[in-house]
Amino acid sequence: MREEQFESYLQDDLSWRKKEISDLLLLAQVSEQQEILLKSLILVLYSHWEGYVKKGSKLYLKYVSEKKVKIKDLTVNFKGIQLKSLSKACIEGQESISLAKEIDFINRYSSVENIKFKLSINPDDDREVCIVETGHNLSPKVMKNIFNLIGLKYCQPIESREQYLNSNLLNNRNAIGHGSKIPEDSYHDFDLNLSEVLKLKEIIIAILDYFQESLLYYQENKLYLEGNLELKNTYNHQRTLTLQRKLDDIETRDN
Repeated sequence: MREEQFESYLQDDLSWRKKEISDLLLLAQVSEQQEILLKSLILVLYSHWEGYVKKGSKLYLKYVSEKKVKIKDLTVNFKGIQLKSLSKACIEGQESISLAKEIDFINRYSSVENIKFKLSINPDDDREVCIVETGHNLSPKVMKNIFNLIGLKYCQPIESREQYLNSNLLNNRNAIGHGSKIPEDSYHDFDLNLSEVLKLKEIIIAILDYFQESLLYYQENKLYLEGNLELKNTYNHQRTLTLQRKLDDIETRDN
């Protein structure tokens, strides 16, 4: 995958998702059946929240894999992915007498730094069982695990809003998906009205924008390389401040 292909795939995939969300929001603003459309909008918001994080993560891992970089030159998360596959092979071999697999693991572990990072992954196959898994329930906790997996910064502005996301996106999506009412005892006193759903939508889009922009910068500046760790830390700090300001603005704005 070439650099321009990665950028195009990532941007195009978020673009159509944003359009679908915006189109549904416009319908909700003018419809007499607003409550039904707002419920649908929460379901669509969650669908694209999960779908884009999963697709973008798989695209990034595929991109790095196709660079054929040695493990020793990659950041620690990629070393972890490689070792996970090695340890899995060892664990699956449960011979009580033979230590062949255990010895093989030790030998491969000692030489892992010279192995080129390689991962079989298909970003377009939603049914594929792979290392990027959400369990159809992309909670902030699961999102943090995925960010750690691909080496992306799970920053404080997202972490401090975990309760909001769990309550107003995850819980509401689950309630609607199971044919239940929006919980009246929501932690954030969430009301099914245009203002609240618009705020939720803007927060979700802001986080997805952060995710996309970070992946593009990581790819362009090769922040998957351990040698670029200082640049990575500087960028993460700047992006954290930018996202914090953006989310603060959304939350204090009168929708």
